[in-house]
Formats: sequence, structure tokens, C-alpha cells
Amino acid sequence: MPDVRSKRCREMIYNTSTLSKVSVISPFYNEDLTVLLRHVHSLIRHSPRDLLREILLVDDNSTLPYLGPDLEEYFKILDPRIKVVRNTRREGLVRTRIIGAKAAKEEVVIFLDAHMEFNVGWLEPLLDRLVSQSKLVVQPHVITISGMERGMPEPVMRSGFGWDMRMSMYFLPSYLQQAYTTADVPIPTPGLVGCAIAMRRDYFFENGEFDPYLELWGGEHFELSFRTWMCGGRVEIVPCSKVGHIFRSPPYVHSNAARDIITKNIFRVAEIWMDDYKHIVFSAIRGCCQKMIQMPTFHNGDRIEERRLIRKTLKCKTFDWYLKHVIPEAGIPSTNALYYGEVMNANTSYALAVTDKNELGLTKMQLPKGVSLPGIYFTIDRFGRFVHDNKCVYTDTQTQALKLSDTNCYVGQNNSSWSMDPDNYGQIVYTGSRGRLCLAHVLTAPPAIGWVELQLCDKKNRSQLWRFTYQFDWKHK
Repeated sequence: MPDVRSKRCREMIYNTSTLSKVSVISPFYNEDLTVLLRHVHSLIRHSPRDLLREILLVDDNSTLPYLGPDLEEYFKILDPRIKVVRNTRREGLVRTRIIGAKAAKEEVVIFLDAHMEFNVGWLEPLLDRLVSQSKLVVQPHVITISGMERGMPEPVMRSGFGWDMRMSMYFLPSYLQQAYTTADVPIPTPGLVGCAIAMRRDYFFENGEFDPYLELWGGEHFELSFRTWMCGGRVEIVPCSKVGHIFRSPPYVHSNAARDIITKNIFRVAEIWMDDYKHIVFSAIRGCCQKMIQMPTFHNGDRIEERRLIRKTLKCKTFDWYLKHVIPEAGIPSTNALYYGEVMNANTSYALAVTDKNELGLTKMQLPKGVSLPGIYFTIDRFGRFVHDNKCVYTDTQTQALKLSDTNCYVGQNNSSWSMDPDNYGQIVYTGSRGRLCLAHVLTAPPAIGWVELQLCDKKNRSQLWRFTYQFDWKHK
């Protein structure tokens, strides 16, 4: 792997005698053999021996024969620091990590997926940051292994959450850019990418470890992020630490059984930590995925109250505090919203934005998958309003341009209504004085990114197809 660190990071010098010793915990279940071997060899090669004291490979009851005794014997010969811990039954990623943490002996634990590889000098920056304070969870800058192999730099982005509880990534907001101007400065992040997490072992247990009643995997990184911030801790990305990861399919393309387990985990996290905002999560998941998943319910045996007691014991703040102080750039949808979020064109991947002239335009960049661009959230609500920042979208009768109202939006404004027609492949439909028209992204003339206008609706015209980030189903609130 080439060294993908910035020049400033490569020049950093660490006094390893002052840094804590580490136990790495890598759970695996039926992992591909070459992937697992590359993970272990990369870990050994790029970690100082005096800092990395043990590698705990926790087997979650794998069934593949090549992960059995022969592999364990190979690791014994390779390096005595490697220990294979075997679960006697399938526990899932969350409980397997807890099992690994209980077996660990060193001051710092680092939880890693078993399909990761490591850049030069990945470990020292994490440990150096953990010297600064005790209630701290850090993670490296996680990039794709393929990107790291090509030596391609990837921007450091903060991770957060979507209202349907999928991972959402954010560029560094303007209110932080002045303070974090160099490539070596740790960046506060609202959320964690779950594949690489480092913290002091004693803080891991004092802070409530992982929720052991989360099944299989999914939601544990949100739960730890919310709990750390809300209960007096801090979560950071350390940009000088670079690791590569194989990213697999997102949650809702798994088997039906797996999707149902992941959804129940997400509902559990929302139920315990998100207060009244949990209803937004429930409605967003129902809106996007109700036909695909079984909507969960909770019973006394789910031990929700045990985790709520941890909130009380740790004197944690509210989720409203988290939204205001940790991720203020996250938009909060109204309970009148039927569709909400960034509005991306299906044909071009550009998203709706507002120009300096207060007109409806497009972003200057194509919207990457999973990336949120704060400030460009739109709503179509149950009153037929198309709204941005409390201002209505309307048609200027002189120029025919789509503009935002000068004052706050109210029901019935401009004698028009808007709707989303999902049966017509996601057309945004205007009904008013100009008849029934559909919003389109026009690319036939300058500027290079084009503009938006209302056209006669055409189901076959892909420039008229749009996708809101979220669709809501509030009927069961």
C-alpha cells in the first residue's frame, strides 16, 4: 500500500514511550481467507511492536473449514501476539466485540473489522490523541482499500446519521473550517464509521460498552456515538491515521431475516436515545422500506429499561441537545412532511439548490451517494407546499423562473400545489395556473450544469425524475 498521508502527517514524530499499549479486537464470521490473512499481515507490518501487544481474532462460530485449527496453528507460528478466541455459538458482531474487550489485557482497545488494511503510521496518531483526555472515542480516516491501493486521496468527512438511520457523510461545516485548517488536526464527528473504533478499555466499560441486546450487527455505531456525546464524552476523527476498508452492501439489500434484525436494532437505538425524535426515524423507515421489512415491536424481554437506566446513571443529555450542539447542520423534517431532504435528479445526480437570486437551481457538484449537503433540504408536505427554509417555491409570472417566496410559507399560497408522483417514477408535479407540469433538469444550454424548469409531464423523460432523501409514513405515530 502506498503512503496516502499528507506531508504534514508524515512529518509528525511521536514519543512512543508515552503512548498506551493496545489490544486489537477483530471479530470475524466466515471471512474470506485471503482477506483475513491480508488484514492480519497488514496489521503486524504497519503497527509498532512495542505498542501493539495483542491481536484478538474473535471467531463468531464460523462454519468454513479453512477457518479452523489449521488457521489457528498458522497464526501461532506467525506471531505469538495473535490469539484466536472461539465463540461456542453465534453471538453477532456486537456481543462478539464485547467478548473480545473482556478478554483484552491492554489499556486501549481498538475494534476493527476483519476486512481492513492499514497505512504506514496508522496507530501512533490514534494513541497520541487518547493521551489528551479520558472520555474520548477516536477513529481513523477510513477510506476504501481500492482507493488506498491507487494512492488516491479522499476528503476527510464527518459521519452522522440519516433519519432512516443509514450512514450519512458530511463535509466539514463552515463553523469548524476556521478552527481545523491543517490536515493533522483531529476533527469532532457526530457519528462513527463502525469498522474502526479506538478508546480506553476502562472508559469502554464505564460508558456502558456496546448494547448487548443488539442482535447480529447494525446500529451499534449510532448507539455508541449518541451515548458518548450525550453522556459527557467526545468522538473524533484523527486524519493522520489512514486505514482501508472493504465496504459491503448497505443494510436494506440483505436477506429478509437480516433486514428485520437490523431494523429492530435501529428501532431499539431510536427508542432508547432519540427521545421524541424517534418518531421521525420510525416514519422514515416505514416510508422507505415498509414493503421490504417487518416493523418491530418491543416487549419486556427486550430490556429497554436496562439501557435507559444507563442514561440516567451517566446523567446524559437529551437528543435535542445532541442535535443543537453536535450536528446543528442536520435538517429536522416537519411532521407535515411527506417528502424531505436533498432532491437529486435521477438522470444527472445533481441536486436542487437555491441561487443567489433566490431562484431554484442546482448544486455545483453531483451529489455523491450517502453524502449530505446541509442547507439544501426541501419538503413537499401534506398541504401541497414545496418548501425550502420555510419559503414556498412558486413560479414568477414574468420570467417563469421558479423562485422562493420572500416571506414564510403558508397554506394556499400562490394558488398552486405540489406533489410527488412515485407511480410516474418520481416526478415532482406542479398543479396551478399553468396547468399540470413536472419539474425537469434541462441540460441543452449553458451553464454547464444546466437549470430547472417546469415542462409537460413525460413519464419517459428521465430529466423529470427526482429522488428525495426521505419519504415519510406518519400514520402510525
